[in-house]
Amino acid sequence: MKKYFFIICFLISCVGFSSAQCTIDYTYTPVGANFGLDPDTLPYGFVGQMYNEDLTFFLPKDTTIDGLFLEFSDYHITSISLPLGLTWECNNSANNCHYDPNSSQYGCINISGVCLIEGFYDVDVTLIATHSFSSLVGPETIQFSLPFSVLPDTSTSSNAGFSMVNPSGCSPITVNFDNNNNGMLSYYWDFGNGNTSTLENPGDQIYSQPGQYIVQYSAVQTNPVYFLESITVNSGLCTDNFLI
Repeated sequence: MKKYFFIICFLISCVGFSSAQCTIDYTYTPVGANFGLDPDTLPYGFVGQMYNEDLTFFLPKDTTIDGLFLEFSDYHITSISLPLGLTWECNNSANNCHYDPNSSQYGCINISGVCLIEGFYDVDVTLIATHSFSSLVGPETIQFSLPFSVLPDTSTSSNAGFSMVNPSGCSPITVNFDNNNNGMLSYYWDFGNGNTSTLENPGDQIYSQPGQYIVQYSAVQTNPVYFLESITVNSGLCTDNFLI
């Protein structure tokens, strides 16, 4: 008896997702040299998985630099560099991400999308601060970096025949296949990428071209089923002569 399992296993794509409006955490108070951000370290992202994180920031009204007292009138977030697949949006995008700390010292940024390539990144933030001496020396450009890690995909997709680890992402990707029916008599795999296998656990498969792949799996059970087709009597003893 054969069992057939078919699955459209994954769609490889490199399409970003639209960003979402963020929510300000008004209970946040900056502590130490954390760039006025909460959180000041971005949580991990995973390849092929949705990422959505809000960053609340607190803007100072004034500061003292080299004995000079400066009052800030405007902060303008000009750029945030992000790994491929992610985008950002400030809560004041209607004003092109300009913030007047005298009106409100709080703002936020939403980072969202689908991480496409694993690695360790520095998210570079650039903003321009206009202060009380900007008419003489020009505005101040402020830059800082936040560490950000994108880890390999840990998601699992499963059906009655097999499960997959890392079933989506940006090509080329490596997909791990795990057989869910151990100890069967025989197996057949067609991975849709040109490779086939008769192993119980065939190991990883590489998909190099973007697209949608259909994986075919079949397993023959260990205990074969027998059917009675005919009976033949070669000889025997009879106790009467009826129809001999």
